[in-house]
Amino acid sequence: MSKQIHKAAGCLVNATLLWFLVLSACSSSQLQPQQAILGQWMNEQGGELYFYEDGTGFIPGNSGAINIPDVKFTYLFPDNTHLSLEMAGQQALTLVISIEGDKMTWRGVASGKEFVYTRRK
Repeated sequence: MSKQIHKAAGCLVNATLLWFLVLSACSSSQLQPQQAILGQWMNEQGGELYFYEDGTGFIPGNSGAINIPDVKFTYLFPDNTHLSLEMAGQQALTLVISIEGDKMTWRGVASGKEFVYTRRK
């Protein structure tokens, strides 16, 4: 009887470890970029970006010393490492993207310039 109890306990431990691994793989850091990007982001200069689930986004304008109008855009992911932004009247901008936790880093494909944003909570 004790052999059966030990065997059952071993199976329970294995099942628990497997479940833990499955949950770890589904953590927010493992989200596909289409889900991980959703929400509000801010850069060090105070620039904000909003990404919505329907594939649209918003950049609030600035009425300070430099008057910049609000900008609406659409976005899509050609693959898991690239983001394409399209704003009215402009050519689509393709960026290399990396999202780790609350940090999003972009690098311009053509320019190589890097942009870093932090998720606003």
